[in-house]
Amino acid sequence: SKSFIGLKAPIKLSLTKLFILTFLIFLTTQLFSQTIRVKGGLNLSKMHMVADGDIVSDDYDFLTGYNVGVTSEFPISKIFSLETGLILNSKGFSNNESYEGFEYKEKIDLLYLDIPVTAKASINVGDAKIYGTFGPYLGIALKGKMTAEASYEGETESSSQDISFGDGEEDDQIKRLDFGLTIGAGVEYKAISLGLSYGLGLANLSYDSDDDYDVMANNRVFAVTLGYKLFSN
Repeated sequence: SKSFIGLKAPIKLSLTKLFILTFLIFLTTQLFSQTIRVKGGLNLSKMHMVADGDIVSDDYDFLTGYNVGVTSEFPISKIFSLETGLILNSKGFSNNESYEGFEYKEKIDLLYLDIPVTAKASINVGDAKIYGTFGPYLGIALKGKMTAEASYEGETESSSQDISFGDGEEDDQIKRLDFGLTIGAGVEYKAISLGLSYGLGLANLSYDSDDDYDVMANNRVFAVTLGYKLFSN
């Protein structure tokens, strides 16, 4: 079967310039934020893939990963606030297939720097606070690796390669920029917070589209995150 390995070359992006711009924007927001938190936790990621109108990812397995980062919260009222941050998010998927003695295992590991901008609504319940969040995110792929292993009648072959992101070369495999929506909920108690979220990728990461074949690939991520409040005005 044909994977989402890309064919088309994108506009060249300067990753260094993106990092500098992102850091400066985030540093500026820190000066005006009311609450700063560090967060980290567990990710379960998958990829939604459609080839020529047929969903081919129903049997894909979740890939276990992590999230870690820092967020800033800006109050709008007693109930509503705006939250943003810089989050390192692992994404990807794994795929295991077997047929008449033939076994195939594939894993795509991706690491993104995500920038969420979410609206947050909170209500007090005793000494705790329950909240919900919703909003868009922008993701910048930092690195990725694809590993595969095929076995048949006791013989096994394996391969591993770094993924080439959109940098203007003909062998680019995945577009570097991701974007989508994130929705979540959680509870805060004093300086500690615990949240659940779901990232719905809307960007088609595949270059593999032509007149005869069309592939769409979107990130999907469930996350459990533990946070600690460092600063609050």
